Amino acid sequence: MKTIFLSLVFVIVACIFVDRELYFYGKSFIKHYSPFHIEIKPDYWGANLGNLGFVLTDEYGMTILNSGSKHDEYELTVKSMLEYGFDQNRFFVIVSDSSNSKYLISIDKTTQQDLLIITSIQPFKKDVIINFNKLNWVKTDNIYDDTFVLVLFREILMLVFIILSIFILRGLTSSRG
Repeated sequence: MKTIFLSLVFVIVACIFVDRELYFYGKSFIKHYSPFHIEIKPDYWGANLGNLGFVLTDEYGMTILNSGSKHDEYELTVKSMLEYGFDQNRFFVIVSDSSNSKYLISIDKTTQQDLLIITSIQPFKKDVIINFNKLNWVKTDNIYDDTFVLVLFREILMLVFIILSIFILRGLTSSRG
């Protein structure tokens, strides 16, 4: 019984670690891991939410950036989000448009209303941008392939959790009666 209980604890801890990794791709069950300096949340909107794929939302669930979002001020319609990078003070997203041109988008909080806004959009050129190596980067252009193994592993861990829980409950009820 002690071995089963320790196995259950191990499965729970492993599931939390895997789920934390999936947070960065918007595929976690627990949505409160945020290491970002602003209240931005990566999310994945499947068929039940308009099939937008990877989206960035604010603390209220409003989309800040997603595939298909239009930014008339910059004459940009986002075809796909390729990756995002962050550190303690900055949050950037690299996107592509329908002509596969890349743009760098900076997102930050306004000082007056405490809202998340896009502060700048500029053509992306790796040679011009300084200190990007110090950011934590998450590739988002091929989320399904990148997260398939992690999602499958988490699902297997959940199944093992259920099986171990049944064994523990069965052991507790048989020891009483």
